[in-house]
Amino acid sequence: MEVGSSKRIAGVCLPSIGIPLQVKATASWEVINEHISYPLKASNYTKLREDNLMLPQYFILYTLPMQRERWVVYDDDHCKLYNCAFYLNLAGQPPLPLDANGSPQQTKTVHVPVANRLTGPVLHDLFVQACETVKAWRNGHA
Repeated sequence: MEVGSSKRIAGVCLPSIGIPLQVKATASWEVINEHISYPLKASNYTKLREDNLMLPQYFILYTLPMQRERWVVYDDDHCKLYNCAFYLNLAGQPPLPLDANGSPQQTKTVHVPVANRLTGPVLHDLFVQACETVKAWRNGHA
């Protein structure tokens, strides 16, 4: 999933800028030591840990309510999502270790801090950071 903006952000008009997101949702979650653990597929972890990209990419974990009927509640003019989403930047994390047979692990458990709650202002800040990164790159290559 990629989200973007067509507005001028950080003094740069970048209608095609987007922040790459890997979004997962789970009803099987709990907070332990201020983190939520999630088993991420090895292929997703490997893509998300790349650190040679111009723009950061984020893992988003949406915590669903335990009651399935409260996952999404629809009204005539809107829908409601209950609970929260949290984000994590995995850039620069170590590669997956090999198992006893010399094969990479199939999953990697990531630990998402509950302090990284994804809100409207936070999403705006992530866009501003992405725009500032592109602006700095453009100024260095002009």
